[in-house]
This record gives sequence, structure tokens and C-alpha cells, in this order.
Amino acid sequence: MNRENLDRLKRVTPKKVARKIGYEVNNYKTHLKRQKAKNKLLKTFDSPPAFAITYDELSLITRSIVFLDDKEIPALFSYGQNAKTLVEIGAAFGASSSVLLAGMPLNARLFSIDPFIVDSMGTWNASEKECKLSVSRLLKAVDKEGSLERWSLLVEPSYEAVKKRDKKIDLMFI
Repeated sequence: MNRENLDRLKRVTPKKVARKIGYEVNNYKTHLKRQKAKNKLLKTFDSPPAFAITYDELSLITRSIVFLDDKEIPALFSYGQNAKTLVEIGAAFGASSSVLLAGMPLNARLFSIDPFIVDSMGTWNASEKECKLSVSRLLKAVDKEGSLERWSLLVEPSYEAVKKRDKKIDLMFI
């Protein structure tokens, strides 16, 4: 992540993001933008690079804040395609969980870990409910709702969650 994006994340608040992309406004214009983003996303499964959507499009589909750069989205999707056991530390609003779940194989499992406390980099505060809702929105958009069964959202600090795990991890995203 470059310096400009990091500075942007430090300054952003949920209201500013909502104003910028309009995901909280349920009107016809926003509906059309969201539908266009979903259609583009579905087409990316047909030809590489898969999951070639932008930060703004991912925000529209999940209707949440996204902490991924435009270049990280297809890379994360690609990495998830080759892993059986995936662990994500810091689920927040669920964008990265969504991308990983959409790309991972049918026999893979994703464990997302987040205690859902106020973030030190900003004033936002994700919740378990918001995370699950945004993940289900994206998976529904790509017709992969069955992937939710292979996802565990662990609401606890990562140092507590790792005490309970002794299996091999193929991919860890922090």
C-alpha cells in the first residue's frame, strides 16, 4: 500500500466514504451503479484477471468500507484460489473475507479473526453483524452463497484465536 492510500485511510470516516460512493443512499442512481459493478464482477470470472474490480465497485457491492487497494483485490483473489486453509487477521467490514471466499476452492476453509474494537487508525468501528452482512452481499452477487458455510468469523483477539489452532495454514492475510 502506497503512502497516499495510507494517508487516505487515516483521514477517512464512514460518513465521508458513504458520501463519496453513495452506498448508504438507496436511490435509483446508486442502484444502477451497484448493478453495473455486480455485472462487471460476474464477467471477471469468465476471463482473467479474475475479480478485476475497483475499490469503489467493491464498496458498492458490499455496501461497506473497503480497506483494500485496487491492486490488492485481484491479487488476494488469486492467492485464495491456491490455498486450503486461509487465516485472515483483521476482518473489519469483510471486504477481504469476501474476496477470499469468492476465490477459494470448494474444499478450503477461511478463518477470519477480529475482536471488533475501535480501530487505532480512524474513528470507524466495524461489527460482527456488519462484517457478515457485507460478506453475504458480495457472495450473493457472484452466486457463491454456499461459501459462507466454509467461513468462520472468530470474534476475539488473534493471540487468543491462535491458541486453539494447530493445523497447517496455507495463506495468512494480515
